[in-house]
Amino acid sequence: MSRRRNYKPIDVSKLLPLPPDWLNLPGVQVEGKILETQRLIVVQAIATMCVAPKPACPRCASNVYVNKADYRWRNVQDVEQEGKPVRIVLGRQRGYCAKCNKPFLPPLSFMDLGRRQRTRRLSDKGKRLCAEREMPSSIAKTIGMSRRTAQSIASEAGREQLTPQEIFRLATDDPDSAIVIQIDDCHPSNGTNTTLLLNGKPWELLEDYTKKAIDEFFLSLDDRGKVRVYVCDLTDFLFDLGRKRFVSALIVADPFHVLKLLLPCFDSSLEHFQAGILAEYISAIRSGLIVRPKRAQHMSRKQKKRAKKNAKKEALPQIGEIKILLHTKIAELDELQRKAVRHILRRFPQIRASYAYLQRVMALYHIPMASAQASEALDKYEAKMPEETRAHYATFLNTCEKYRDFICAFWDCGWSNAEVEAQNGVIARLDQRGHGLLFPELRRQWLYGRSTTAILGERKPSTKRGVSLTIGKFKKDIRALSRLSAPGPVPVARPRTTGWLF
Repeated sequence: MSRRRNYKPIDVSKLLPLPPDWLNLPGVQVEGKILETQRLIVVQAIATMCVAPKPACPRCASNVYVNKADYRWRNVQDVEQEGKPVRIVLGRQRGYCAKCNKPFLPPLSFMDLGRRQRTRRLSDKGKRLCAEREMPSSIAKTIGMSRRTAQSIASEAGREQLTPQEIFRLATDDPDSAIVIQIDDCHPSNGTNTTLLLNGKPWELLEDYTKKAIDEFFLSLDDRGKVRVYVCDLTDFLFDLGRKRFVSALIVADPFHVLKLLLPCFDSSLEHFQAGILAEYISAIRSGLIVRPKRAQHMSRKQKKRAKKNAKKEALPQIGEIKILLHTKIAELDELQRKAVRHILRRFPQIRASYAYLQRVMALYHIPMASAQASEALDKYEAKMPEETRAHYATFLNTCEKYRDFICAFWDCGWSNAEVEAQNGVIARLDQRGHGLLFPELRRQWLYGRSTTAILGERKPSTKRGVSLTIGKFKKDIRALSRLSAPGPVPVARPRTTGWLF
């Protein structure tokens, strides 16, 4: 990359005329325009000492013996005028202190920190663009500066924000408010990071997803006893950290991950019947017993062109289409889909018990109740399962027994990790737009950016299939969580064991 050109002052008679207050900067008189290109305007101006009180000498702090001296010229970047970035060839009038017998440059109020080669309003504009989650390259192009300068402005904007520890301290100062922490892992191109939300809002992004890194962050927080709800997925070390660092918190296992563990168990019960179910499904469609349900899906432009091209050659159904149909909650099925499900269950009664258990557990997450009632319902559903079906659900049943307190705690508060999963999508989109951002830049854009539409506005929301993330219509308000009682164990019908059940 070529170095930025350094413009020098020229004779006033050779300048193009401009109004003296064209820049609208205090104490600056525009002498004229040096040149104007398609991408830049260069003007010549002077900043005199006579328009303001005499500046004090920075050494002896005396302004009695200050005399006027010559000018020192410097190139200063400014915001755009007439749709083009402006470069100012600025002459700063030096002062001379007769007491110290040394010259000095008086500070200018409109300069960024009084010493940089850009105006304060240009830096403010760059910080506003950073808050809109713009990339450093686009910021540099918009305001007419180098990418390195845009990165330094972005870093400065991040340092001016509150730290996660300060945000936590402000949240705990409110006596009527409770604290909800949601934690999950995200997977941008730079590796696996840790996403943390405080009361449903972005809070911190850790570079590592390890027990040591998360534990060090939790130890940096003061007054952890005010945390009322701690939501995480089914990871052992996250549960251990929650019990160890947030003693009075209600530890909640995310319902999405619980159901995500349940679905493979149901699929294993279909394994021996897949070929027969698929053949019967195709035969019923061809004979007119059922109508093939239309499944909404998000397709790219290439997929739409391919689908239009192959419209005459309709593909036969696959087993994945039938699984998605069986994974969907009964309340979300339309009439054609329900008829297809009833036909499959009628022809294959061996999978009825497995399908009934799946639907009961999924529907349980939408029924408001106490955690003890939810535990009793899980035991009741399990007791109705035949032995041949129970073997397929061994993984889920053992996990459900091991983490029964954490799974059933959801019904006491209604909080899940839905907000974290949505923010993980924003982080992935930021990483995609930046073509693989470095972690500090990714963290800054996610934490301190205010415009989500800049990331997700151009993308149409896809239709959710199967398990929905919007679980918990009875989510309690933050202030209602402050009145939660201390967490305790939930009843289990059978005695708890430490080994495998099957």
